[in-house]
Amino acid sequence: MASAVAEACGNGSDISKWNEYESKLPPYLYEPTGELKEWALACYEENYEHRHTSQLYGLWPAYEGETDNTLFEGARKLIETKNTVLPPTAGDNVAGHGWVHKGLIMARAKSAEGVRDALLAVLTNEMYYASMMTSHDTTGRQAYCTDTAITVPAILMESVVYSDSEVIELAPAIPDEMLSSGGNISGLRSRTGDAIENIEWSDEGISAVINADGDVKVKCARPFAKAVVNGEDVSEKLKTDESYITVSGKAGSGLYLPILQRVHTKF
Repeated sequence: MASAVAEACGNGSDISKWNEYESKLPPYLYEPTGELKEWALACYEENYEHRHTSQLYGLWPAYEGETDNTLFEGARKLIETKNTVLPPTAGDNVAGHGWVHKGLIMARAKSAEGVRDALLAVLTNEMYYASMMTSHDTTGRQAYCTDTAITVPAILMESVVYSDSEVIELAPAIPDEMLSSGGNISGLRSRTGDAIENIEWSDEGISAVINADGDVKVKCARPFAKAVVNGEDVSEKLKTDESYITVSGKAGSGLYLPILQRVHTKF
């Protein structure tokens, strides 16, 4: 990520420096059962009851998991194991930061059910005070803490749209309940550099208005019946082996995707 920023800024010396640092990083390690390990040293045993999951940085906020399937699956397996091992009243299961971190990770892991579970944990317990500030934990009996208050909107945005420097993905992890109730988000900026003026969703379809500087690749995590770009049905133009829809670069390019069927993202 740092190298990409240096390249975008035209700073060749910084690119070399960051590439050198990257070459010295140890590789990711995995348990025989597939979980991504916390430490890059084989001598340390995993502690799945620990309240932090810093080893998931590669999935969020970075997005290495999009191109590294071993990392992607290792991260999913790690959360699955932690959820199994951790007692309901301990560690991440009672801490706001634990649930919101898992919510962000689940959005990147394309798990609509994981996002739903994280949101329910912080929205249906006693985390919110009358001031809309949040508690440190789900009981409401701890100090004020902004972790949940400022992160719930981010989880919602991550579940509605994912982007990297190459592609915009719509509905990567929208829970079925959220899709059925409908909604919209406006004023987003994708990592492709394009402005997403508005995204609107319901169980009938997803529409987006994108101000693209050039052609941008867009995909949808849910199956769709057809693709309509600027009023034109482009379904026939899509190759059978291509999951991307190209939206031509101009102000207010509109994309509409009628949902083909509901799909639970199991986790």
